[in-house]
Amino acid sequence: MQFYVTDAKSIVNYGFDKIRFISAVPVGSYIRDVTYISKIELVKKGMKFTSHHTIEIKGQDKPAVIADWINLLIL
Repeated sequence: MQFYVTDAKSIVNYGFDKIRFISAVPVGSYIRDVTYISKIELVKKGMKFTSHHTIEIKGQDKPAVIADWINLLIL
């Protein structure tokens, strides 16, 4: 599913939460970011949303990184 934000005044990087560095990424490896929106909160100036990210390494069982990225959407 895709969504587009068209009326935002700004999107602010609010930071990361629960970052876990699980595996080193060997040089030349292929990686991909599997992500989904895990939480949306309405706040005074707009919306705060958290996206969950899993950075996978091709051919490896364990991911490289798992993290929650928080952004503030100012409307």
